[in-house]
Amino acid sequence: MLAAAGAVALGAAAPDRAAAQPSSPDRLELVGQVGGLTADVVMAGVHAWVGVGPRIVAYDVTVPSAPRRAGESPILSGVVLDIAIADGTQAPIAFVVTGEGGIEVVDVAEPARPRRAGYVDVPDGATVVAAGDGVACAAVASDPPAVWVVDVSVPTAPRVASRIELPAEAIGLVVAERRVHMLVDEEGLRVYDIAVPAAPRLLGKAATPDRESGLGGRMHLASGYAFVADGPNGLRIFDVVDPTAPREVGRLPDVDDARAVHVANGLAYVADGARGLAVVDVASPRRPRLLGRHVADGAASSVYAVDDQVVVADERGARVVDATNPNLPRRVADIDPPGYVVAVAAEDERWFAFDGTHARLWSFVGDGVRAARAVAGVESPVTGSDGGALAAHGGFVYVAGGREGLGVVDARTSDALVAVGVVTGTTAMDVDAAGRHVYVAAGGEGLAVLDAGDPGRPRRVSALPTEGFASSVYAQIGRTLLMDGRLQVIDTTDPAQPGPAVSLAMDGDLPGTVTAHLERAFVATDRLHVFDIGAPGGPAHAGGWVPTGGALVSPRVAAAPGAVYVSDAFDGSLWVLDADGDAPRERAHAVLPDGGQPLDLAVARARGAEVVLAASGGRRSARTAERDFGEDHCRRGERNRSR
Repeated sequence: MLAAAGAVALGAAAPDRAAAQPSSPDRLELVGQVGGLTADVVMAGVHAWVGVGPRIVAYDVTVPSAPRRAGESPILSGVVLDIAIADGTQAPIAFVVTGEGGIEVVDVAEPARPRRAGYVDVPDGATVVAAGDGVACAAVASDPPAVWVVDVSVPTAPRVASRIELPAEAIGLVVAERRVHMLVDEEGLRVYDIAVPAAPRLLGKAATPDRESGLGGRMHLASGYAFVADGPNGLRIFDVVDPTAPREVGRLPDVDDARAVHVANGLAYVADGARGLAVVDVASPRRPRLLGRHVADGAASSVYAVDDQVVVADERGARVVDATNPNLPRRVADIDPPGYVVAVAAEDERWFAFDGTHARLWSFVGDGVRAARAVAGVESPVTGSDGGALAAHGGFVYVAGGREGLGVVDARTSDALVAVGVVTGTTAMDVDAAGRHVYVAAGGEGLAVLDAGDPGRPRRVSALPTEGFASSVYAQIGRTLLMDGRLQVIDTTDPAQPGPAVSLAMDGDLPGTVTAHLERAFVATDRLHVFDIGAPGGPAHAGGWVPTGGALVSPRVAAAPGAVYVSDAFDGSLWVLDADGDAPRERAHAVLPDGGQPLDLAVARARGAEVVLAASGGRRSARTAERDFGEDHCRRGERNRSR
């Protein structure tokens, strides 16, 4: 699907494809999303709520060693940055700050079916949120910096009540007992009375003159103390029993990348960046003492504890940690949703995404264009650090791993993926397949051809050197298109002896990506070039297209019957063009939300609808767009994918 932090689907979508009318090819609509950046975690009862891309996702951790995905919110207004959960009068309510800067209000009473309950725009863009007692506070990095106080006593109708101007940005907030405590950069702790949300009143402040700016700032109140994860300054502890005279009483510099903290039963659990989870004895707040650590998979950024069960979010997902022995906290489970999607592919109605966050390959099934679910995941045989392109063919997925070679994954079972191995000896910058052969854009080696008669063990049978650096490939039965700075149209009627090649030059400074449909080839450089590759006199340039706003910067292209999809990762644009003639005509244009950067495109199917999968790596996601297929034009050897 088209996603804002993982995988997304764009489309001219009807509400339900099972009994839908044909959709318009002149409209693009975001219809689905999977995966994304893991940014925050909070707990409510037995559920851990994790910010994943533009959604909050509930995991049931009743059995800590076996967390179970319970439900997810609708797509929110932007990528989730911060979450606060407060008990409302009717039901638990989540207040979510997104990349678009407002506060989303989400009813999380039913974790299987969380629903959007309200939204309030916060001028200048919120980055941190805290909530309690019918009030939410959001910090903004405006000029001057400020904290907005929002009345959420009626969650479905939140309204901005007041604005607190500050000398510097508030990087941490916590709300309790009708007060907001905030850590103000370059100054220290401030406490405001917000009993009357429209008239906040400064009660007291505590200076931190030796404070060094850095990541961190998240706070937790417990037993009359404010615990502050203060980045390179470590864990700070303030006595706030008298809010008019808060004062720092304890500090632990040993946690020198402290980004978040949560306190339970006399222990402070600190998300300490690259050093993972730190467990600190704060039974005596004036003398905090480091007890133990657990190393995370990435930089630990958020933490929440219930008794001795702890959930820690890092850049790769979340870890469930048992801290029954605080000296030796141990991981008992992982929560790893699809993350930073860099490549997508499709075969029939199965969709595949390469997750650069975890170097994993994911398989999805589209339950209609508006819902996709991950059915399997496997560690990729190659990391894809300098490749990552995918081709799905004959029940196998091939992963271009750059200098690592070509990874092979068995996807013949609908609910499982099995990593088979790596074909080494060939640099794989891009890959495609047609018939029983796999074709590889092999960088400085040109074109490499592998026999996949045994698809799990493809073997190299031929190669065709080219003058430039081969970076993109598209295969048809008997013909292969290769980009190496020029378009190489290669006769592969006999894959064991490829050639000859017809070399076609074109304007444009970019390396170019290539795709085709029938006798038309489409190459995206700083514009879209159209080539007639079936012309009687040989392949020839036939026309082109340039976006109204100017040249493409980082393009991808995918083709389907009667339509060409072009994207530009520079500004997140996606176009659908009429491809029936030599001069493509723009039908529709959309911009991926949340700063999404489409790094790859693939045309897929979902219940008869055409769906464009976009690997939206800019916000770690994959996205989808959908257009009506009409009758089935898919032919063997003419798969439509981004190149």
